[in-house]
Order: sequence, then structure tokens, then C-alpha cells
Amino acid sequence: MRKSRLSADFKSRFPMSTDSAKPRSEFSTTLQIIPVVFFTFLCYLTIGIPLAVLPGYVHDDLGFSAVLAGAAISV
Repeated sequence: MRKSRLSADFKSRFPMSTDSAKPRSEFSTTLQIIPVVFFTFLCYLTIGIPLAVLPGYVHDDLGFSAVLAGAAISV
């Protein structure tokens, strides 16, 4: 008896409507995902380009050892 009372109390506090979950089209979902993917790509690009260039610059142009070039990347 107590279980049904708790269940009824829960249902009265948190009513579920059937029209709150509207189906979305695939195009709508894609439009929501595209900005996140684009921003993530830009973040990886801005981090990846210096990681590719910096060791060669430190070792070849500045004349430091390969160990210091690796340390420049790790910082």
C-alpha cells in the first residue's frame, strides 16, 4: 500500500506530458552538432600547428639541443 502511495505522489509532483518530447528531424540534429564539431576542430588546429613547428624552430633556428626542443613542447 505504501508503494502505490509513493508512486502516486511522485506522479503528481512530476507530471509527464506527451507533447513535451517532439520528434526532431535529422537535419535539425545535424545543425546543432555542426558548431560543436567546428569549434573542436579549431581548438585542435590551434594547438596542433604550434606543436608541429616549435621543435624544429627551437632546434634548428635557435640552435638548442633536441632535449630542450622536447622540453619546449612539454611546457
